[in-house]
Amino acid sequence: MCAFWSKKKKRHDRSYAALARELAEQLDSIEPSHDANIEYRPCRVLLNDGRWLDRVYVVDADTYIETWGIWPEDDPGKAALPITQVVKIEESPTRLPAALATHLYKAGESGMGYCQFTLEFRDGQRQAYVTGNAVDFISAPPGLHASDAVSVFPHQGRECNPVQGPAYSWCLYRGREGAS
Repeated sequence: MCAFWSKKKKRHDRSYAALARELAEQLDSIEPSHDANIEYRPCRVLLNDGRWLDRVYVVDADTYIETWGIWPEDDPGKAALPITQVVKIEESPTRLPAALATHLYKAGESGMGYCQFTLEFRDGQRQAYVTGNAVDFISAPPGLHASDAVSVFPHQGRECNPVQGPAYSWCLYRGREGAS
């Protein structure tokens, strides 16, 4: 067997639980942002121990690995959360409006492995940000929310002391319960 086939086979060697029907309905109610072949649904999740965790991407495992190429558990720069710990999914209050995030994804990287952009908020205030290649979550300026962002300027803001994007987690599933 050639090295390419071995590597490709290993990319799908992980076992993830199916997404429960109720969670699938909750996830589907969240407007996605789009980047090529992946839909991001930025979430806040309730865990089975009663804690809420914000800034979670809940994504199909096969789509995730085709896009990112390395499992979040194997990447020291990523955090992973088992779908089996999730009992409720809601839209994240710290996510950018989907249209603005999609605009950033279409603009592509600003440099190797990062995105630089400036957001304009409803009050006219502007803030520069730098994130990895997942751009949906931000820390808004005091008194504002991510949903207050009205415009985005990709690849701008290097000279403006950009705010680092916040940490987030990946929550992968494989298939949906009851799906054929």
